[in-house]
Amino acid sequence: MRKIYILIAQTGTIVSKGIRWYTKQPYNHSAITTDTYFPVFWSFARRWPRLPFPGSFVKEELNKGTYALFPDTDCVVLAFEVDSKKAKKVDAILDEHINSQKRYGYNYSTLFSILLLGRGTKSKKNRKTCAEFVAYVLSESDIHAFDKQVQSVHPMDFLNDFSHHEIYRGKMRDIKREDLLEIPLNQ
Repeated sequence: MRKIYILIAQTGTIVSKGIRWYTKQPYNHSAITTDTYFPVFWSFARRWPRLPFPGSFVKEELNKGTYALFPDTDCVVLAFEVDSKKAKKVDAILDEHINSQKRYGYNYSTLFSILLLGRGTKSKKNRKTCAEFVAYVLSESDIHAFDKQVQSVHPMDFLNDFSHHEIYRGKMRDIKREDLLEIPLNQ
């Protein structure tokens, strides 16, 4: 068995505050990792912490980058165990994205479609939103099937679907990596 971690966050950037105001959701960002990469998470987000554009596939570290600029980031960490075969599928998807990072960009069309129309649009192969990416990884790895298109998945869907796997809720600055690794997971 191996661990999968999902990070749900609300950073406090102007963009995230605008999305929060519009969606009325407490969290509007998500990222994923496995025990192979932990504590590094992977997502689609701003390439440079101080600038909202451009967005791309990025490496996110606890209390670094955007999270260092916004230490009051509210977050939830979800963790659950999957069999090694499924975890290897997740690792393979992450490896493919990591090794081809420059090929990937942020799916702005889905972001605006969700905000304006309430549903995502089919994206170009190499463009995703943060939640779309996490949903894609979970779906392609046979870990979780969503009842909607991955383009329409919102970070709160992970919290709703995996709430019983919550291992941390609080400020980003208070996360202790060691504490998260030592938490026994219930099945």
